[in-house]
Amino acid sequence: MLLQDPVVSWVVSAALAAIFLIGAITKIVDFDRFVGTVQNFGVLPRGAGSVASLVVVALEVGSAAMLLIPQYRIVGGLLGLTLMIVVTGAVLVNLIRGRANIDCGCGGAKGQRLSMGLLYRNTSMMLGLVGVMILNPSVRQLTAEDAIICTAGIVTMCAIYFAANQVLANSARLRSGGAGT
Repeated sequence: MLLQDPVVSWVVSAALAAIFLIGAITKIVDFDRFVGTVQNFGVLPRGAGSVASLVVVALEVGSAAMLLIPQYRIVGGLLGLTLMIVVTGAVLVNLIRGRANIDCGCGGAKGQRLSMGLLYRNTSMMLGLVGVMILNPSVRQLTAEDAIICTAGIVTMCAIYFAANQVLANSARLRSGGAGT
């Protein structure tokens, strides 16, 4: 069965790990901006942005690392899922409040604002994380052909994710009538 093939588990786990790691790196590179973005969500007590930002980055890095180690993949999936639920909840709260014109703080595409599209993207990631945790790959060893397929699958999943981010960022710019940020 396809879902029990270790290639599927590796592709999904490694792609999600890459997305979390790239997100963490972009946040670390401009950490002060990320702290401001977290604080701007308005769901934390004043001054808690720095600590919350450190926790987010630590969860992203920790989840990424554990998703790549089969024995820790379930724990990594749980960490990532917990992070995604909290972040998606904060996005939803702000959308309900009518505060869609704030930076999402996701990392990657600059100027990405809160939107329903962002909720759909996050839900897809959460489903992927749940999939990682429940997939029960067979015990067969990966072959050289599997490595090629895994690499192609990981690159494709990451490309789709980052293309979706750029589409979300561009659509927000178009709706606001601006060409850039």
